[in-house]
Amino acid sequence: MEPKSHRLSLWTPDNRMRDFWDDRERRHHPSTQRGLTLVEVLVAMLVLGTAVASLLALLNIHTQNTLALEDNVLGRIVAENAMVTVVTQEATGRRQDDGEETTLAGREFTWFVSRTPSPYEGVEIIRVSVIRADTEREVASLQTLRRQTR
Repeated sequence: MEPKSHRLSLWTPDNRMRDFWDDRERRHHPSTQRGLTLVEVLVAMLVLGTAVASLLALLNIHTQNTLALEDNVLGRIVAENAMVTVVTQEATGRRQDDGEETTLAGREFTWFVSRTPSPYEGVEIIRVSVIRADTEREVASLQTLRRQTR
């Protein structure tokens, strides 16, 4: 006696329908299919290439943003140091309005001092601007109020 099959088949006296289903299962069975078609390979390469290109673009943007943030942080440190220099030199009777070049973390920065009168009598605004020497881009600025010196 033949075991019962779970597939639906029609019985005919010469078993033609059963042979049809057996042949069809044999042709589409995973063990008889070998490899991928060219179209499948090309689609997979296209998807993979798009994913890699997107990741590289994101990495480039992230690197640029990180460098800009580093410049801003280092510029802020230079601005704070320059402000301390300007304020302490004024306390000793010297006045520095010229900028100086400073190297910090292997990067060249130039800082400048500008003074403007404030709306309040006898008070001036001291502003220190820091630019990156190679890009000429302002990376930081710092302001303080100070009693005007005569």
